[in-house]
Order: sequence, then structure tokens, then C-alpha cells
Amino acid sequence: MPAISTISATSRTTSQATVRPRVVLVHGLFMGRHAMLFLARQLKRSGFRVSCFAHNTITGSLERNAQRLAAFVQREQGPVVLVGHSLGGLVSLQSAGMLPAGDIAALVLLGSPYQGAQAGQALRRLLGPRSTRIARALHEWSSQSDKPTVSVPVFTLAGTRSTGLGRVLCGFKEPNDGTVTVTETCYPNAVTAVMPVSHTGMLFDRHVAEQVVQWLRDLPTTH
Repeated sequence: MPAISTISATSRTTSQATVRPRVVLVHGLFMGRHAMLFLARQLKRSGFRVSCFAHNTITGSLERNAQRLAAFVQREQGPVVLVGHSLGGLVSLQSAGMLPAGDIAALVLLGSPYQGAQAGQALRRLLGPRSTRIARALHEWSSQSDKPTVSVPVFTLAGTRSTGLGRVLCGFKEPNDGTVTVTETCYPNAVTAVMPVSHTGMLFDRHVAEQVVQWLRDLPTTH
């Protein structure tokens, strides 16, 4: 597991006039673009250009959702930072591999179960035969033997406030946000932060937004 850290507000370096990449927010399972509006407002107030991408998280396939996100990214020129919550982070990673080098500047994964989700497996057992149609993209991600990686900077944020359905379904024995465990969010060589927030609560937490903003400000930019 990568070293856990938080981003210091004093780590930012001041540069000359720069052009920062636009930010595309990608929501998680059983949600819509409205779930990302609080984070979108905080990013806009900090000077970022932001848009929200909506996708079918219930019956949509991982490949199809990733293709649609790639097409959304390419509507405008210039590098993009993908910020995905939960399943949205996995769709973002899948989509990044479909885009030309240079289109993606960085990725932010908020509570995304990169290593697979126990809660998703428990949901599948609970639903029985219908499980192949519900949360299809999440199940397809978990079935991949080789998880996608990217060659751009990645920031992951995990929560430790165990409030959510996953806690009931799985009876987690390790730190978790109520839906995803901290271990499940581990992405190789990412900058990581662990905060006392729940899986859904992280989307509406000012301190989480500040962490995302600070990390994005510290990214290399183009002059």
C-alpha cells in the first residue's frame, strides 16, 4: 500500500502565467451529475473550468461508458483532468486508455475501488440472477485481471467514516468509508490522502474539496 499523506497548503509553488487543464467530474454508482455539483462549485471558485459528465451506472457497460466519456473529453481541445467518484474513477481510468497521449493531464480518484469492491460482490449475491444487469460496469471492472494504469499523475482519496450500505452488507474489518475499504482504493504510486469522511459524504465535504484543489494547483502547467 502506498504511503498515506495529506497535501500541505504550503507546498504550492507560484509560477508565471499558466494555462491549467479543464476538469471533468464523473459521478459514481446510482448517482447523476448533480452529485458532483458541490465539488464543481468549489473548483470553479478556485479558478478551474469544470464540466460534469453523466453516464449510465446501473446497466451501462464499462466499455460503453468509457467510450462516451472519451468522446465527451474530445469535444474541446487541450488536456483534461478527470475527477471520478467511486465507479466514476474506474470509468475515468478505462476511458484514459482510449484517448491519445496528451489528452489527459491527471486523474483524481475519490473512493474508487481500484482493487475491486467487496460491497459490489455482496450486492451481486443479494440480487441473485438480476445482478448481471445491475451495476454492470462495476462487475466488469472487478472481473478484469489486469487493471488499467495511466502514465499521468494520480491522486487518490479514501474515507474512514464507516457509514453506508457496504458496512451492513460486508461487515468490514478494516478502515472503510461505509462502502469501500481504504485498501480497495490503492492505486500504484499515487499521491494518497485518507480523511474521516464517508463514501457519499466526501462529495460534500469542504476539506475534501480543498485537498483536490490543492493537488490540482500543484500539477505542472503549460505556459
